[in-house]
Amino acid sequence: NAGRYHFDGISPTIEHYIYIVDLHLQETQKFIDKMPSKPDSTVWGCFLSV
Repeated sequence: NAGRYHFDGISPTIEHYIYIVDLHLQETQKFIDKMPSKPDSTVWGCFLSV
């Protein structure tokens, strides 16, 4: 959330967008890791298609 707060207050460059995407990917992976069942190829395919 802190990264997003600072992002909204600047004129972003491509590096800033990459940083935000990376933050979201990290959060998504944590979410997948907490799934009650083992993620299948559909889940990982969706993750990797981003």
